[in-house]
Amino acid sequence: MQEITACQEICRDFSWLGAIPTILEGIVDVAPAAAIVWASWSYFNKVRLDRDADLRRLRQEVYGKYLFEVAEAEKEMFKVGGFDPAKPAMRFHEELTLIAPKPVLDASKEFIRTVFFIGLDFGMKKRAEGAELAELIEKEKASRATYATAHQKLLTAMRQDLLAGSSIPVALGDEE
Repeated sequence: MQEITACQEICRDFSWLGAIPTILEGIVDVAPAAAIVWASWSYFNKVRLDRDADLRRLRQEVYGKYLFEVAEAEKEMFKVGGFDPAKPAMRFHEELTLIAPKPVLDASKEFIRTVFFIGLDFGMKKRAEGAELAELIEKEKASRATYATAHQKLLTAMRQDLLAGSSIPVALGDEE
């Protein structure tokens, strides 16, 4: 049997440590390329996130204007008069077509259709008399409910768009 010294035994047991400098050389060789790839990805990701944030701010501004105009129009909508309730919504819907996601556009279209037909009904109400007027008044009650539903869908779609990814719940106090 051959005698092995403690030093030889340690060298034999830890011989794999000799590969560490080679591994470190490989890491050092790859590190600059990895840093360039990571920096490029980080830059383009930041540009994308900044663009998304800018679009979200723009949508928030347009949604606010849209809802303000609709709120102002609501004050006059259920009065008999020469008011065209679809105009404010249609004006802002054009802006939405460029920046808003499909669910908001769909809700806006439905809202405009609802408001437009309510406007036609009110135009007929101005000229109606007797039984026809009573029928249109009953139709107005249904129109108010339809309007409220379409308005709520529009609000919900806008909230879902603006609050997606945040910790704020989409369903706020005025939703049932």
